[in-house]
Amino acid sequence: MTPLSYAASIGYLDGVQYLIRKSPDCAYKSDQDGFFPVHTASRKGHIQVIEFFLKQYPDLSELLKLEGQNILHVAVLSGKAKMVAYMIKRNDLEMLFNEKDKEGNTPLHLASKGRYPKVVSILTWDKRISLNSLNNEGKTALDISWNNSEKIPLFRERLTRQALRYAGAQRAPPGIVRKKLQSSELGEPHGTERYKNRVDTLLLVATLVATVTFAAAFTMPGGYNSSGGMATFLGIRMFYVFVICNTIAMYSAITVVVVLISAQLGDLNLVIAAFMFSVPIMGLSLLMVSVSFTVDMNLKSNYNEVAKFLIEKNSGLCGYRNKALMYPHSMAIEAEV
Repeated sequence: MTPLSYAASIGYLDGVQYLIRKSPDCAYKSDQDGFFPVHTASRKGHIQVIEFFLKQYPDLSELLKLEGQNILHVAVLSGKAKMVAYMIKRNDLEMLFNEKDKEGNTPLHLASKGRYPKVVSILTWDKRISLNSLNNEGKTALDISWNNSEKIPLFRERLTRQALRYAGAQRAPPGIVRKKLQSSELGEPHGTERYKNRVDTLLLVATLVATVTFAAAFTMPGGYNSSGGMATFLGIRMFYVFVICNTIAMYSAITVVVVLISAQLGDLNLVIAAFMFSVPIMGLSLLMVSVSFTVDMNLKSNYNEVAKFLIEKNSGLCGYRNKALMYPHSMAIEAEV
C-alpha cells in the first residue's frame, strides 16, 4: 500500500493533501491489489477524501481496478450507503451508474449480490439506474437476489429482494440461459426446516408448561379456607417455596414462547439465536416445575402434621380471643405490662 493509499484508507485528509502537493502523480499509482488511492477511500467510506480527489483530479473517477470496477462499484461492494448516496447526487459521475465490470455486473448487481438493502434502495430510487441490465451470465439484479451463494435465505436477502421488487425490477427473459436456482428459491432449505422443527417442539413444550403453571396458581395445594378464601397452607415455609418456584417456571415459559414466536421470520440466524437463548431458560422452567411438584407432594403427604399445626394455631388464637371476651380487664392489664 502506497503512503497516499494508507492516508486515504484512514480518512486523513490533511495527509492526503500534503502528499498530493508533494507528488501529484502518486494519485495514479495503484497498490499490489490493484486499488488506486481513490478506490481505497471509496471502500472505506471517506467522503471528504473522495471529494478532494475528484476536485483535484476529475479523471480519477474513470480509474478501474483489475476487475474493471470503478469507485461506485467499490463503494457498493463495501456496503457504504452514505458514499453511494453521495456519488448518486453528483451529476458528473452519471457515467458510473450503469457501468459494468469484467463480469458484466453493474453497481446494482453487486448491491444485490452483497445483500445490502439500503444500498439497493438508494440506487433504485434514482431513475437513471437501469433496473433490468443483464450481466455476462444473463442475470438481472433480481435474479442475483435469488441466486446468492448462501443456501440459507437471510433476512437482509429478503429485504434486498423486496426493495428490488418495489422499484419494479424484473427477472431476465425466460429465453436467456441462467444457472440453476438455489434451494432458497425452490423451497425451504434443509437447515431451516431442521431448526424449524426444533423451535416448534420447544414452543409446544413451553406453551404446555405455561398453561400448567398458570393453572397451578389457582389450584393451590391444600385448597383454600372456606372462611376467608386464603390458601390453607399459607404461613408454612414449604408453601412459599412452591409459590416462588411455580412463578419462576411460568414466567420463564412465557418468555420462551414470546421469543420463539418473534423468531418466526424465516431468517435462520434469528431462529438459531432465539433457539439458543430459549433452551437454558426452558431448562430453568422445567427445573422449577420439578421443584414445585416435589414441594406439592411433600405438603400433601405431610397433610396430617400440617393440619395439626393449623389446628394448634387456630386453637391458640381462639383461646386468646375467648379469654379477651371473658376477662377484658385482665387482658388490658397484661397488654400494658
